[in-house]
Amino acid sequence: MFEKMDGRSAANMFDNLDIKSIVPRIKSTNYLNLINQANIGNVNRASLPIIEPLVGSLIVTYAFDIPGIFIGFMEIHLEMLKIKREDLRSIALQNLKRKSPEIICEKVLDMPTRCVRTDGRNLNACTLLAPGFWNSLEREMGGEIVLAVPERDTVIFTSTATIQGIQMLNELAFITAFDEPEQFLTLDLLVWRNQKWNLFEYDNMGNYEYTKYFINVEQMSRT
Repeated sequence: MFEKMDGRSAANMFDNLDIKSIVPRIKSTNYLNLINQANIGNVNRASLPIIEPLVGSLIVTYAFDIPGIFIGFMEIHLEMLKIKREDLRSIALQNLKRKSPEIICEKVLDMPTRCVRTDGRNLNACTLLAPGFWNSLEREMGGEIVLAVPERDTVIFTSTATIQGIQMLNELAFITAFDEPEQFLTLDLLVWRNQKWNLFEYDNMGNYEYTKYFINVEQMSRT
């Protein structure tokens, strides 16, 4: 439930739980394993986090973003704050836009790849939830957007118009995942298609054989 601590008392932290501090969080399905382990013998649904599928092994969860800490948003908070479940995503995205109003797009050295970032902490991966941003970029890229999000603060992408860019994207994702094992999300490449993220796979027609790496996060943590 607690992702970052700054030494303040729990009582003061919970005083700051309000609707304006809810933000989305991108996680991998490994998070589900942790939740299941933590709730062995506890079937109280109210204490469980709200989880929504995104693409592949990526999921969307929610948290209260208060200075120095993320506190997981649970089922019980819907009732406490009188929020309809179907409104939660839009509320969280509105808050995220207010906290991080600008998505910055930068080139990665002289490579045919780019990265995106926000001014929020650990929230770069949440740019995947900004369809307007990716729709506008798609018109500039000359091909479909292919993206890697190996960890929560790394979002890099290229275009299907450049095979070299896709190769570099795959390599950068692999290297970054090992550099930041605690923040690991996925080594799947994603493609922005039909205004949503899909798993990316190139066949021989693309003159590039996509190599999919299977990494055990626990093994990565011990590396």
